[in-house]
Amino acid sequence: MKKEKVILFVVFLLVVALRLFLVFQTGNFSSDGAYHNIRITESLIEGKLIDHDVLSYGGRDVINTPAFNFILGFGFISELMYKILPLLLISSLVFIVYLISKEVIKDKKYVLLVSFMSGFIPILITGTLNKVSVYSFLIPLMFLMIYSVMKIDKYLWLFIVLSFVLPLIHADAFLFVFVLLFYLLLVGAEEIKISKLKKEAIVLCVFLVFLIEFIIFKKAFLIDGLEIIWQGIPKGILGTYFKDISIFEIIYSVGILPVFLGIGGVVLSFRENKEKLFLLNALILTVLLFLWLKVIQPVVGLMFLGVALSIASVFSLDRFFKYMKKTKFFKFNNLIYVSLIGLVIVLMVVPSFVNGKKVIEDSFDNNEIEGLKWLRDNTLDFSTVLADLDEGHLISGIAKRKNVMDTNFLLAPNTDDRFNHLRSLFSNVLSLEGAGFLLERYHVDYVYLSHRTKVKYNIRKLNYEDCLRKVFENENVEIFKVREKC
Repeated sequence: MKKEKVILFVVFLLVVALRLFLVFQTGNFSSDGAYHNIRITESLIEGKLIDHDVLSYGGRDVINTPAFNFILGFGFISELMYKILPLLLISSLVFIVYLISKEVIKDKKYVLLVSFMSGFIPILITGTLNKVSVYSFLIPLMFLMIYSVMKIDKYLWLFIVLSFVLPLIHADAFLFVFVLLFYLLLVGAEEIKISKLKKEAIVLCVFLVFLIEFIIFKKAFLIDGLEIIWQGIPKGILGTYFKDISIFEIIYSVGILPVFLGIGGVVLSFRENKEKLFLLNALILTVLLFLWLKVIQPVVGLMFLGVALSIASVFSLDRFFKYMKKTKFFKFNNLIYVSLIGLVIVLMVVPSFVNGKKVIEDSFDNNEIEGLKWLRDNTLDFSTVLADLDEGHLISGIAKRKNVMDTNFLLAPNTDDRFNHLRSLFSNVLSLEGAGFLLERYHVDYVYLSHRTKVKYNIRKLNYEDCLRKVFENENVEIFKVREKC
């Protein structure tokens, strides 16, 4: 038992070490959403919860699910914690995967192997590394809830507490509700009896999530109705947020081992009526359904799918090696096991490292941060800065100035029009008069033009520079002040 715990802790340290090595290759973050979360957290530390954001979209109401930011604020010692704490939270997943897997089978070798596998799922690196992502907290918590359902007699208190916390983290709490309902459907179809306590706990969780989320998102529900599913995302980019994915993308993102071993585990569990895997099966099938219906973003769905398939893999491994014991090849079991460890390293650890390097290379660089800090220090408070959509949170988070648009679309005003106008302003398709009209309409005082925006829109400069006066320039950023008369 002691040896097993030591090995598990070593696996955890390996996951942490890889992530630490990568995140400290840069002093900045890899998504503008990171700076949004930091800004909300800093506001909470000061005792304020932002419900009207004066900087986003020039000023608008916002909806916050602040539990993740409270965790960040509670653990705040220095700005390094914004890199370290999310990293530790997502790395803790190896312990939760271990606990769940141990409920499915008892052989510790295979349980430890899938725990190792779960720490190096490529899409988890892509989706959470160096991004201060809420999923660093949400994913481990949701799988901890799955474990508490499995052990409901012992951990009812934990399940109830987490049922209150889950909807305060993110609206994706609804995913877990549908997983629970799908689970009840599966066990009912297979005529498997579950305890009355488990049924009542599930009903309570479903009720709490719906109640709390309705209270939080009431205004958005009343305005958008069922279209709240698409979070107010502009129609012009809805297809990039909710897109079709192929089996090859799933294999590339999740890893070939979890996909094939996990699918095998799902099939075998249905064949053998393995009730302990049915909750994971419900998660896998729900995510696949949501991906097909395009009601969940692919990156999010694939992160949940990767972890669930990794856990389901333990059942395939257990049945495979039990079968091997019945053949003359049983003497090669240890060799096969070692080979599987090697395959995990080659097919999962290495791709995770490669993905991580790419994430870090795409981080905002010091030139961009310099330009944003120049805006903060050299412009009037509440000046409005035009920047690309993917840099909107940089304007409000680092420059502390109003943006025209950012990726927090829910309750935002006229997102379709704003997106089309913003894209037009950076695509050089407008006349001088047309550009001037839009700059005046959105009360733009400055234009922030980065190298990544030039690459994205395939431009070298803005075709309405007669309306602008350059006030800052470095290797990767140009900042223009809008002239009074254009």
